[in-house]
Amino acid sequence: AASAPCPLVVVPHEARAAAPGDGPGAGRVLMGLHPEESPDEVPAFAFEEAHHRGVPLEAVTAFRLPPPQGALLAAPSPALQVPPPLPLADDAEELVRGAEREQEERLRPFAARWPDVELRPVVVPGDAAGRLVEGSRDAGLVVVGRHHRHHLGSLLIGSVAHAVLHGAHCPVAVVPPAPAG
Repeated sequence: AASAPCPLVVVPHEARAAAPGDGPGAGRVLMGLHPEESPDEVPAFAFEEAHHRGVPLEAVTAFRLPPPQGALLAAPSPALQVPPPLPLADDAEELVRGAEREQEERLRPFAARWPDVELRPVVVPGDAAGRLVEGSRDAGLVVVGRHHRHHLGSLLIGSVAHAVLHGAHCPVAVVPPAPAG
């Protein structure tokens, strides 16, 4: 999963025994999407799978909220005080609306290419991996991307993909970015 040159589907033990059309195998395609980081190959693969299976595609964008203003500790000296790098949790509604806009813009060309696929966009604050693992209980396939943000890129798949591979209840497709060049 960390180094395959093409999408790789990992089937957990419990899903191997399920009959086709029964249980998790009959459900929707569930895709984890980070609008700024997921390569185009991820939504393209997810839409294609939903199209061929004739099931809805649920696109999940989850993000962590920054701590509320009262949770920030005061620095012992004004010279050591650092402003928070993210907006505060008080702006949660605005953050969700912004993430919804980013997700919609990111998915628009794929939705136009596969108009027969029922797209269910989901944008929520929280743990992306946890939401995908929980959602895998009634999904037929979970699609996640593989990121190469580090020098050891070929050895790393990303924390969300790693957690989903280890906890999902249905098959998981890990989709790599296209080779550079």
